[in-house]
Amino acid sequence: MYIPSCLTATDSTAPDFQALRNRLGERYFIERELGRGGMGTVYLARDVRLDRLVALKVLPPEFAVQATLRDRFLRETRTAASFSHPNIVPVYAVEESDDFLAYAMGYVEGESLMERVRRAGPLTVRETVKLMQDVAYALAYAHGRGIVHRDIKPDNIMMDRASGRALVMDFGIARAKSNAPASAAGLTRVGEVVGTPEYMSPEQASGDEVDGRSDLYSLGLAVMFALTGEQAVTAETTQKVLVKQLTVRLPSIATLRSDWPDALSAAVDRCVLKDPDTRFQTAEELVDALDVAQLAAPEIPVAIRLER
Repeated sequence: MYIPSCLTATDSTAPDFQALRNRLGERYFIERELGRGGMGTVYLARDVRLDRLVALKVLPPEFAVQATLRDRFLRETRTAASFSHPNIVPVYAVEESDDFLAYAMGYVEGESLMERVRRAGPLTVRETVKLMQDVAYALAYAHGRGIVHRDIKPDNIMMDRASGRALVMDFGIARAKSNAPASAAGLTRVGEVVGTPEYMSPEQASGDEVDGRSDLYSLGLAVMFALTGEQAVTAETTQKVLVKQLTVRLPSIATLRSDWPDALSAAVDRCVLKDPDTRFQTAEELVDALDVAQLAAPEIPVAIRLER
């Protein structure tokens, strides 16, 4: 069973703007809507008590009263709130009542990778290498704490305008590998496919158990999108996309972007291999491979400072 990770709210499901202001006015002043998806609507808000801008994610009321979706949302906030890393969007606070769920997270002044590519076209080689490193650092941190993201995609990679850093957001369908049984709260069970089909690993598309290597496959597809401006895996229907993820070998990135250094092609190509045993086994391995590849690629501008 496929469960979309991006449940777009309609006018009937999105929280009423004025009602939201009335509900949260003592803590947050809602300024404007930023976007919808990932089981919620995101607003730019000001934390009145701390006098800082935040991104406030609100679950539509219809979803808040459904136990499974509510549990998934609350688990997202608990997971993300435990993280402290420069390449992960932080979670600050949760607002909860019987029919309402929201959480405040860091507001990134910039845009998602999806928005950036749609606005200005494919990234440069240097931008892409930096993005790939940053996301790999974030994944290494999360995987080291037993968390698999499960929905790495251009929409969930934010690009900070001031610092140039990439930050991973929306751990909405993450699951603690060792602490949460597959049947817990009915979430992300074997045989139940949760995520975004165009960026799913083969094992995720088939509903099998996944680990950190699945995130690396998704990152590889996101990098291919960053370099080409096109999704690498597309089809007319969701089911056909899932079949392609299982069966169709992806082309080498070197055949799609002529200025992408040969020394780095192997890293991207290895991320998107169908068999997880043939990919990098950890995000740390990918980080190390990128370090080595840059030394062998003088065409990449010097001095991409690595943050771990």
